[in-house]
Amino acid sequence: MTIPPLRERPDDIPVLLDRVLARLNERYGQRKVLDSQARQRLVQHDWPGNVRELENVLERCYVASPGSLVRFDPSAPTPATSGTPPVAATMLAEPPLLDGTSLTESLERYEKRLLEAALERCASTYELAGMLGISQPTVFRRLRKYGLSTRRQ
Repeated sequence: MTIPPLRERPDDIPVLLDRVLARLNERYGQRKVLDSQARQRLVQHDWPGNVRELENVLERCYVASPGSLVRFDPSAPTPATSGTPPVAATMLAEPPLLDGTSLTESLERYEKRLLEAALERCASTYELAGMLGISQPTVFRRLRKYGLSTRRQ
């Protein structure tokens, strides 16, 4: 059985958006709704990465949208447009200085600063994972490594 790509099934996109949004609301314990303009832009997108790309983009929008309305910011980095996660992009303006420490120590200090900045915006390891563009188990391990925790713990 061959399933055509999502770009050939635009009528499936609204249904998928609703399903993914319901799953995100359950995961994050919220009741967010998708902005009508965001819905329209997401439905019109080509989705070369198919359903997985749609899920990733919607989750990034979900996590990045304050309040109960999920908005779509086309200039925000997504897996399709950039590998730079939003928190890291704002922190890159201030690179870590080596100041006599090893590269490994400097990178660890910088990684801890990134995690601390992300923790100010996120309440769960799932939110952190979406914002940083890494897996939830990796977030958990890194938080434990630096003695950090989410607000919900």
